Amino acid sequence: MRSHSLTSFCRWAKSLSSAALMMSALLAWELPTRAQNEVVADDTLGGVERSQVASDGPNAELITGGAIRSQNLFHSFETFNIDEGWRATFDNPAAINNIFARITGGVRSNILGTLATNGSAGLFFINPNGVLLGPQSSLDVGGSLVISTANSIGFGNAGNYSATNPAAVSSLLSVAPSVLLFNEAESAAITNQSQSLSTDPNNNISTAGLRVPDGEDLLLVGGDINMKAASSGLAAFGGRIDIGGLRTVGAVRLVEDKGYQ
Repeated sequence: MRSHSLTSFCRWAKSLSSAALMMSALLAWELPTRAQNEVVADDTLGGVERSQVASDGPNAELITGGAIRSQNLFHSFETFNIDEGWRATFDNPAAINNIFARITGGVRSNILGTLATNGSAGLFFINPNGVLLGPQSSLDVGGSLVISTANSIGFGNAGNYSATNPAAVSSLLSVAPSVLLFNEAESAAITNQSQSLSTDPNNNISTAGLRVPDGEDLLLVGGDINMKAASSGLAAFGGRIDIGGLRTVGAVRLVEDKGYQ
């Protein structure tokens, strides 16, 4: 069991209510928007808790603060865009297994640079208004990654963490997430334009594209999942890549691995 990542509690078995899970590889010719680096925290976490964004060297920002609930760290942003050549890193405090980032401002996130964590926690990134992964986008994460246009993440009977109806983080949200909830008649799309991984003459694999660490999982779950033909740029060696599209209101359950203890 890998206790340090999303897969320590989940193997992404999925069931849908009022929707069908679809694998899609749609041609995406949409040009990436010049986003500039625009990672702006909001004030919806409650009380004095707030995500903090600070410079972390040239063309880099470090995200700290947030709301800690046992093994879970929650962040909330008005906007979240990473420009080409820029990097945004989520700080990973000790004992945190899962980082949750919601975007509440009503606009799409354009990830044109590097999305990173500085530890081995899994990262959930949800923006119900859509996510664009540009041609030069890349990952530098230590665990598994979920990118979704879900409205909220459910935590069983403990409650939800919502991007469309943001509220203070309940003290009960200290358990593992159980479901991605889609409440819109038509969920927003995820568009992936990241470039295919390549090898050099010695067959060394390039780190370009969207690659999670070996043995970890990469999930894209939204409305339409638009993939640039023959150049998906997704890699999870020894792990899983799951792509799911929902046409209507529905839910994607996150089910514990049978071997989980």
